[in-house]
Amino acid sequence: MVQQKYFGIDGKPIQSIGGYASYKNEFDASGHITKCSLFDIEGKPINSTMGWSTWEAIYNDRANLVKISYYDLNSKPTLAQEGFATVEHQYDQRGNKTKTTFYGVDQKLIVSNYGFAFVEYMFDDFGDITLTSFFGNDGNEIVNNDGFAVLKSEYDDYGKFLKETYLGLDGKPIMTKYGYAIREAHEWTKDEMWNYTYYDEKGNVIKGK
Repeated sequence: MVQQKYFGIDGKPIQSIGGYASYKNEFDASGHITKCSLFDIEGKPINSTMGWSTWEAIYNDRANLVKISYYDLNSKPTLAQEGFATVEHQYDQRGNKTKTTFYGVDQKLIVSNYGFAFVEYMFDDFGDITLTSFFGNDGNEIVNNDGFAVLKSEYDDYGKFLKETYLGLDGKPIMTKYGYAIREAHEWTKDEMWNYTYYDEKGNVIKGK
């Protein structure tokens, strides 16, 4: 178990920006944090401004994080500031994360503050993500808070990134909050740095980016 406390310039305990004065971490035999608990200046459990008092984590036999659950002072499930009480991760045989799912206090699917209830990933043989798809709590694709439902990523035969296209619910390119719909990579052969060309949803080059 590891405990960390916060102190002011006068040497007295103070509360952090998160609304707690100290926290304690518990670990499993492999050194992974399995529980984090927050406390006030007097050392009593406290609900932080992040929406929780403790969180607990579970790992699989490959040491991949598969679940985090948040709890209040009464050890009941509570919503973290990101808008979910539990998050679960799934992985393929290579250890690539294939799905992340958010649940509410009732352990039912919930649309988090990220704008989706779960996200699924597809990979190529190099382990690069080729498709990222976002879904609502009804299981249908949804436009996330960044303004797109699907991200399609393309790579060359050596696994180098080439292009990413942001798609809407109709499967067509869509302008995102990033200010573009398509980003294409170009390599500078001199120093192997990358520069990019940006396009709108119609394929027109966006100047000035």
